[in-house]
Amino acid sequence: MLWIVIGFITIMFMLDLFVSLINYNQRKLPLPENVKGIYDDEAYTKWLAYSMEKLKMELIGKTINLIMMIGFLAFGFFRALDQFTLSLSSNPIVSTLLFLGLFMGGTFILGLPFEWIDTFKIETKYGFNKTSVKTFWIDQIKGLVLGGLLLGILIVILQSLYLLFIDQLIQFGIWAFVAISLITILLFFFSRLFVRVFNKLQPIEEGELKEKINALAQKCGFRVKSVFVMDGSKRSTKLNGFYTGFGKTGEIVLFDTLINKMTHEEILAVLAHELGHAKNGDTVRMLGVQNIQMGYYIALISVILMNPALFTPFGFPGVHFGFAFILFTVLAEPLSLILSFVSNGLLRIAETKADAYAVEMTSKETMSSVLRILAAENFSNLNPHPLYVQMHYSHPPVSQRLSDINK
Repeated sequence: MLWIVIGFITIMFMLDLFVSLINYNQRKLPLPENVKGIYDDEAYTKWLAYSMEKLKMELIGKTINLIMMIGFLAFGFFRALDQFTLSLSSNPIVSTLLFLGLFMGGTFILGLPFEWIDTFKIETKYGFNKTSVKTFWIDQIKGLVLGGLLLGILIVILQSLYLLFIDQLIQFGIWAFVAISLITILLFFFSRLFVRVFNKLQPIEEGELKEKINALAQKCGFRVKSVFVMDGSKRSTKLNGFYTGFGKTGEIVLFDTLINKMTHEEILAVLAHELGHAKNGDTVRMLGVQNIQMGYYIALISVILMNPALFTPFGFPGVHFGFAFILFTVLAEPLSLILSFVSNGLLRIAETKADAYAVEMTSKETMSSVLRILAAENFSNLNPHPLYVQMHYSHPPVSQRLSDINK
């Protein structure tokens, strides 16, 4: 079993490496006609250098993670970690929390140098980074605390259910699915709060733009409770905007960079696109898709927990709830890859429909202008490999979006 798990990790790494490299080599092919001119020659040369540095850093990080994980599995690290956490607490839930907390905390610390280099070397070099050192560390601490809190709650709930139904794992799977589904829905409703943990939101100033936004929302059949401007420029020069809420009542959030670099008509097209997602019920639909995916994952973790023989090759005398999650992350990768083709495909269809709605509410010319500005300002890949798109893109490539709009 040890070598099967190591084989899984290595094969998935090689597949990811292959897809990343063919996507990078796609840069040698001519650009689609409808995206020529988004970058001038100087900007395109800059993009090539930027993408190469991002890929190089990504591959270095993934290679180190691969070597580290193989070493941990092969040399009994996880069993030693288990014995250490048991010396701190014999309570099974507390011991599991310590086990996963120490492992993931260590992984987080090892990843910090790569985050630092990406933010303060690569992003700064190419003019995107606006994050101060203070903001960087505050974000890291907030992310660690929030992520640890949410993961801790999830572990406590799942292990409590496991201990309750230890000989009835079908019941465990059913109740675990119900619990995770409820948590997913709650996280959606509290998404506005999470945005405010990391960002400062201020009501948009009274004036022409706010009046136009309210008029657009009314035209689309929405009642916008608030329009906020988010301090995106505090971290990056890149542009974004989004609609949060359920149904036809919600909040609009615009990055200050978006307001500074687009006309009022272009901003309205961005908002019409976001309102199109709500109009089409995409949020509810994707919540349903996520819950179906969770069902598959719960089934897999249940199978792992039912097989003590999976744990003995790694030095454990029997089932270990914390290590079951380590095995799950490895064994779920092929399944996650297959599911990503489906979920990303559904997301790309939703984006195309939202673009069509934005065109209906504004115009082809305005929406096309928006996409070209977003591509240029966010340094998008204008010619990604189709396989990479299928695996990783939640939005169609900009050339396809422009083509669909013109149709």
